[in-house]
This record gives sequence, structure tokens and C-alpha cells, in this order.
Amino acid sequence: MCKCSGKCGCNITSTTKGEKGEKGNNGEIGPEGPQGPGGADFLYATVNLVPNQIKSLFSSPVEAIASPGTGFAILPIQIASNYIFNTESFENNVSMTIQSASSNLFVKTTSIYASDRFVIEQFGNNSTSQLKENSPLIINSTEDSTTGDGSLVIYISYRIISV
Repeated sequence: MCKCSGKCGCNITSTTKGEKGEKGNNGEIGPEGPQGPGGADFLYATVNLVPNQIKSLFSSPVEAIASPGTGFAILPIQIASNYIFNTESFENNVSMTIQSASSNLFVKTTSIYASDRFVIEQFGNNSTSQLKENSPLIINSTEDSTTGDGSLVIYISYRIISV
């Protein structure tokens, strides 16, 4: 603001402040920060088994996770199974097995009980050098059953890794 009271030819004759003007544009966006670490790349699968599937798991295994392709293998991290009992038990205390289709690697066996049951299995101690390339993860059982009417939900967390 001019303090000459109009003597310099600026036509400003008052020294009082006017109203504040509108805000100007923001400055340019600054540089991006460094990239954070990569995620764990966990994948998740849910398999719902109805009574007829559970009864025939031995003769007709269920593919839980498809083959990942040449050069890759499935690395299970954790499996949780939720058995929902209905009215009739499966005979012979049928046991469900989750494993790599081409070997007995990652075998986790859980008995299917005559009551509701939730089970969590960890796979922390498996060696990745024993993984089977391009092999699906399957669910089967020790034998077929002619009785039983419960259902089973299986939650699988896993990774696909290069071998």
C-alpha cells in the first residue's frame, strides 16, 4: 500500500487496509514418496462341500485350487475347515485330507465329526524345495461313506510361488 497519500500519482488516498482478496492457486504437487514394501501376495479360496461330495471324497476328490501353471507351485499357508453337522454322522469317522495332487506333500488330515467343528491347520514348517510344480491342491478322504448329511466349508490361504 502506498504511504504517499496520493502524492506519487497512484490515486491511493487512504492508508486503511481493504478486504482480503481471493485465495490464489495451490502450488504444484510435490514428488512421490518412496515405494513401500510389496504385499505378502496371499490368495484365498473357499470350498463348500455338500453331503454327497463329502461321502465320495475318496472316489471323487475335489480340486480346491487349480494347477498354477508351468514354473509355479501352490504354497498353502493356512487351512480352516468348518464342519456343520446336520442329523446323521458320516460312517467310519471319515477323515478329510488336503494335499498336493501329485504327492503326499502338505497332507493335513481332519476327522469329520458327529458335531459342529471348526479346525485351523498351519503349514509353517514345510520346505519349499519339495513343492510340486504345476500341481493342484485337492481334497480327498480315507474312504467313501454311505451315510452322513453334514456340510463342510474350507477356507484356504496360500501363495503361488516360482519353482
